[in-house]
Amino acid sequence: MQWVERGFVLALRPYGENAAVIEIFTRAHGRHMGLVHGAQSPKWRAVLQPGNEVEARWRGRLSEHLGTYLCELLSAHAARLLDDRLRLLALSAAMTLLSLSLPEREPFADLFTETEALLSALEEAEAWPQHYLFWELRLLAALGFGLDPRGKALPRVEGPEGQENIGAGLALTGGLLLREIFAPQGRALPPQRARLAFLFAAGGQEAKGRDEARAR
Repeated sequence: MQWVERGFVLALRPYGENAAVIEIFTRAHGRHMGLVHGAQSPKWRAVLQPGNEVEARWRGRLSEHLGTYLCELLSAHAARLLDDRLRLLALSAAMTLLSLSLPEREPFADLFTETEALLSALEEAEAWPQHYLFWELRLLAALGFGLDPRGKALPRVEGPEGQENIGAGLALTGGLLLREIFAPQGRALPPQRARLAFLFAAGGQEAKGRDEARAR
């Protein structure tokens, strides 16, 4: 059997001398793994960067088999963010969270749409940190751990004055991710996600210090 669908590369791990097992997040098939022959060649490594959008053709004798992928690059999101390390870190954090938190082969159509919007925001929007924070809220909601983004627990992040609260918002969602998803697996938060939260927390403290200095 086979199917063809557009999706985002989440992760890959070497398999044998020149192949790799990759994870792709698609609308209809969710987080789905497959084997790519020759994936460790320079050509395929460029295509299979986490965050890249591909057209994936999966084939397997039975639906429950690992199967194989043939992939065609549609959009090199990772390459376009190379000059902005913070945005690239956010892309890496998002793909890693999807890889480590989603059950395999379960569709999350709404979350797929939200992920498309996040990748567009990372490339184009000045307010991408807010997009990222709300994407984490939607990931939690998709997994059954919803938090009302308008609730009092979430710091105000809209508008320029909300930028310094992104770190506090990420601390909140990070605590939920750790408690509900990663700690039960015996895991810590992924290092990419922890680093992103640290940088925003540090930036918020710097902004707060500047405001206090101007007020004196």
